Amino acid sequence: MAKGRVAERSQTRALQTTPPGDRAAGTQGPTAPGSRDHLKEKACAEAGSARTSLLILVSIFLSAAFVMFLVYKNFPQLSEEERVNMKVPRDMDDAKALGKVLSKYKDTFYVQVLVAYFATYIL
Repeated sequence: MAKGRVAERSQTRALQTTPPGDRAAGTQGPTAPGSRDHLKEKACAEAGSARTSLLILVSIFLSAAFVMFLVYKNFPQLSEEERVNMKVPRDMDDAKALGKVLSKYKDTFYVQVLVAYFATYIL
């Protein structure tokens, strides 16, 4: 009976020291590919990955929205005819009008115009 317990202990230690699912050793742990536990762990890992991805996506969006809000709040006051030209240009005429407005303000408010340009077109 003592020999049986020693044999059980050695088998238990062999299972514990070999990685789960080690095919070369001929053992399969509880997370062997194809077992239910493995599928549950995989689903949990994928759910965590999806949550992390979603969290990253939402944080990027909120950061960009916050930067655009700061640009809007710190940009100098524009007259009504200048405000009409402050839009994403659709053609060359819109781009020229926007360039004229920005060139007027870049001497006085260089940092604000540079940050607004970077945030709008690069981000």
